[in-house]
Amino acid sequence: MATEEQVTEMIRLAERVHSSEAFRCMDEANAGIGGTMRMLAEARKSGTVVTAGAIAEKLGVSTPRVAALLKRLESKGLIARRRSAVDARVTEVVLTKEGAARVETFRSEVRAQVAMLIDELGEERLREFFITASEIRARLRPPTMQI
Repeated sequence: MATEEQVTEMIRLAERVHSSEAFRCMDEANAGIGGTMRMLAEARKSGTVVTAGAIAEKLGVSTPRVAALLKRLESKGLIARRRSAVDARVTEVVLTKEGAARVETFRSEVRAQVAMLIDELGEERLREFFITASEIRARLRPPTMQI
């Protein structure tokens, strides 16, 4: 049975493989939701503030795109937006209780799936996969078309 330490390590390795570039090829309707919710959950846990601009920068998308994403999350009751007390031009974004609960449910599901992979494939094979995928990702550069 996979240990908590094994699951945590595999998730850490998987995060090295994942990149904000991946959001660019996701379904337009859901692009950035996971990354945004994760950022907000980490900020909630650490007592820090996340701005809409920081989300756009982290995801590598435009601020209007983030504004549309935040509007969607807010309409579902998962986040709240407020003007910064320091600078009224800045929008701060926080998870609601419902949003935090959804993130925890999602994290539990991810951890269960990683535990299943460790149990079925073995820790060493999974670790080697993530390390190799990370090395491949680090070496790949998008080709540019000369016009």
